[in-house]
Amino acid sequence: MATPQGRLANGVDAYTLSGSLVDSAGHPLVGAAARLSASVAPAGPEVSGFTEVRPGVYSYAVTSAKPGNYTVSILFDGMVIGTTPVNFIGVSLGQRTFAPGQALIIDGMGFLPGEMVTVTINSSPLVFAPVAADVNGVVRVRYQLPDDFELGAHSITFAGARSGSVSASFIVGTSGTSVETGGSVNQIGLLPGLLVVLLGVGAAAAVRMRRQIG
Repeated sequence: MATPQGRLANGVDAYTLSGSLVDSAGHPLVGAAARLSASVAPAGPEVSGFTEVRPGVYSYAVTSAKPGNYTVSILFDGMVIGTTPVNFIGVSLGQRTFAPGQALIIDGMGFLPGEMVTVTINSSPLVFAPVAADVNGVVRVRYQLPDDFELGAHSITFAGARSGSVSASFIVGTSGTSVETGGSVNQIGLLPGLLVVLLGVGAAAAVRMRRQIG
């Protein structure tokens, strides 16, 4: 299985990314951290300040408290020079406590569109057949709890083939309401691949941002 790509939508679990800046002649562009900025679409994730970790190589971090799929655009002097996709996974419960015999409806969010996701209710456990995330990266579980379902604390895990896994807890007992996102991602890793964009800077220079892994 490939190294999971996702991060948790908890505002803490971060993508740590880096890229090299070079001029039109291919020389490292040093001392340019203040000229870099970022925008994210749709809005939600936060991008940290850029740091030059070695000559011409700049690192930055991306976090989000909101599950979803996003595109981070890197700007040099206000012009887009590269983009990279990121996704943050989470679990949304319409309520935290369910009664035996009640319909359990829980959403896994922030998976890659079309990604196969396996859902497991832990205790027994109860494993559902893998399903594909929809175009918004959402996987919805609908399960009618048996009248004799075990009372007490349980958890549900959404495990994506590419994004890793995220879990949330719920209780079978008396009814109540709550919303929860977060969980745990197995073996965090960086997104593979890169996307390079060359744009003119001023009249004579050109700069590109090359995504680096590791």
